[in-house]
Amino acid sequence: MAFWKPGDDAPTVGSHAGILLDKDVHVEGSDILFYNPYETHPLAVQRQRLPIFQYRKHILYLVETCRVVIIVGEPGCGKTTQVPQYLLEAGWADGGRSIACTQPRRVACVTLAHRVAEEQGVRIGDKVGYTIRWEDRTNSELTRLKYVTDGMLLQEIMSDPLLTKYSVIMVDEAHERSLHSDALLGLLKKVMRKRPSLRLIVSSATMQAADFRNFFASGLSADRANDERQVGILSVDGRCYPVDVHYSLRAKADYITSACELVLMINKQKPKGDVLVFLTGQEDVDTLVHLLKEAGERLARHQLLLPLPLYSGLSGTEQMRVFHPAPKGQRKVVVSTNMAETSITIDGIVYVVDAGFVKVRAYSPELGVERLVTTSVSRAEAEQRAGRAGRLQAGECYRLYTEEWFVQHMPPHPLPAMVRSDLSALVLQLKVLGIEDLLRFPFPSPPPTQTFCKSLEVLYCLGALDDSCHITGLGEALASLSIDPMTAKFVVAGAALGLQDEACKIAAMLSVRDVWLMGRSHTDKVTFSKSKLCVAEGDHISHLNVFNAWEANDFSHDFCAEMGLNYKVLRRARDVYKHLSRRVARLRPAALGLPLDTLKSLTQSDNPDEEQLQQLCACIISAFFPYAAHRVSDGSYVTVQGGLNLHLHGSCAAYNDPPEWLVFNDVVQTDRLWMRDCLTIRHPMWLVQLAPHFYRYRSAQDRLQAQDLLQDTGVDSKDTERPSNWLIF
Repeated sequence: MAFWKPGDDAPTVGSHAGILLDKDVHVEGSDILFYNPYETHPLAVQRQRLPIFQYRKHILYLVETCRVVIIVGEPGCGKTTQVPQYLLEAGWADGGRSIACTQPRRVACVTLAHRVAEEQGVRIGDKVGYTIRWEDRTNSELTRLKYVTDGMLLQEIMSDPLLTKYSVIMVDEAHERSLHSDALLGLLKKVMRKRPSLRLIVSSATMQAADFRNFFASGLSADRANDERQVGILSVDGRCYPVDVHYSLRAKADYITSACELVLMINKQKPKGDVLVFLTGQEDVDTLVHLLKEAGERLARHQLLLPLPLYSGLSGTEQMRVFHPAPKGQRKVVVSTNMAETSITIDGIVYVVDAGFVKVRAYSPELGVERLVTTSVSRAEAEQRAGRAGRLQAGECYRLYTEEWFVQHMPPHPLPAMVRSDLSALVLQLKVLGIEDLLRFPFPSPPPTQTFCKSLEVLYCLGALDDSCHITGLGEALASLSIDPMTAKFVVAGAALGLQDEACKIAAMLSVRDVWLMGRSHTDKVTFSKSKLCVAEGDHISHLNVFNAWEANDFSHDFCAEMGLNYKVLRRARDVYKHLSRRVARLRPAALGLPLDTLKSLTQSDNPDEEQLQQLCACIISAFFPYAAHRVSDGSYVTVQGGLNLHLHGSCAAYNDPPEWLVFNDVVQTDRLWMRDCLTIRHPMWLVQLAPHFYRYRSAQDRLQAQDLLQDTGVDSKDTERPSNWLIF
């Protein structure tokens, strides 16, 4: 395997593809691990050993003299756990005030709050607490330091627009540029114009301080010159050693095989030190771990490998294995997603292998769908990955791409989620907050106007906005559920028909991924399980069957093991179901103007069970109607809106018996576009009946044909003549 170290004679470089074929469907970065290498020392000593400790006085001085403080520090320097405690100890939470530290991930909030509570010597939920979606461990009288997801702080602004109880708000992990964190920064900028006493700390693991400074250098007050003086920047040195970076001579078509060969080369030729490999997702990680185990069986005793996977779908016990030292005579190889890029630090890593790709969601307003794609990392992300090799000693990073690709094609920073995401949920939330002029809202990275317009169109069609683009009663109800607007519309419609329990279960199952266990060892159990629980109506009803079967077996872990179900994922779905049910119970869905008569008339049946099933399906279609597609002659599907060519994903319940018409929730991009979470549309005219503002008949003759077919309850959609002629977007 040929690599080039800069400084040598430059080789001939090859080309590289911008989008790589995706191999699985799991987006990483949803979990965080907390590992403390100093856990044997007293807590006070542990805190003092962190790099941030020497900057304590500087931080407090900047917070005292500047309204906005930007802190740049490497992962593991202690900024997230220590800065809020410095503020707490300096009196910023006295007099009934509070300090908030936001996180983009729920697991981070919980983990960090427990750690800080331990360091403060208090119980979680008293002086130190956390708030995440579906869970609040705070006390309004006692809590002075709260870790909170940025999405939940946005929710809090609805009831307290000026966030009056907070003296300092710290927005952590701002470099990730998540949808909610960017929106929160825009709202906080507006809040600070009204509250000059509020202090804001923006924490980042990458050098984007200039971007944040420029954003806050105007708009805090009417005096721009004064605003510039009110923004302070502090860079915290981490424990970094030099890292030699090596580039591939040619682009690697099969980066998994290349990574395997490279790890074996490192193991054979390089001094001792553990290896960290960055891949894109769970399937890639498991494949490489399997290859390394097979190769390891042929190695000499003194060259043994210990390959370990790391991704958010693993249990906590399995994740923690990567922190344990390898047995004597073995070299640890951690194969990870971008989870190990900034969220955690693994001691002992000397060599990094970087495939150079990451999974992101990308929204296309022209086509109206959000796709999961694998694309090139940015230069900043590549540097973060390389830095993992220089934490404890000098290290080496091997990049499976050319230097030309790094310099000329990789973007300097990752694309903010604000400019590549579906904004429907965020727009709805901003509307609830009374923000009408969205185009003038101070986003750090303004999203495309077309995306805004598409979001407004979808919300209007859902009934969340009126003809003047003002929020409706239904829109307020959808926003109160804290789930995406389409799923919320389905849940509210189901509750209005007396199907609240079933709708909440389906919504909870849609909120999680990987319900069935993955891996070769589980194939037989999963196949058997799907044959018993999956139905022709599609994935939504199949999800309901899974939940009900687990519930009927007392939510047993043994049942999950026997049926090849992921117990950890199902427990998460059960928690979502409980909290969502409580929120829906507070609504009055029958008074929200839903088309209940239409829903009932379409689903009448002499069989009560069949009628209930069809009502559930009609509720789902009434919410996900923008994502409708029909089957064409080659077996693929074409969306009614946009004419996008799609294929049924192999995980779909209806994969072996594909319907003529369906609605879908999700799209995954590989060499093709694959639909997931699909529901069969019993009659294609249901789209016109349930979404007349979005679809219409092509002609009066088509309308009469549809009405005749609607009256014939025995007609199957597969027997219809060219149903695509009935509808026009």
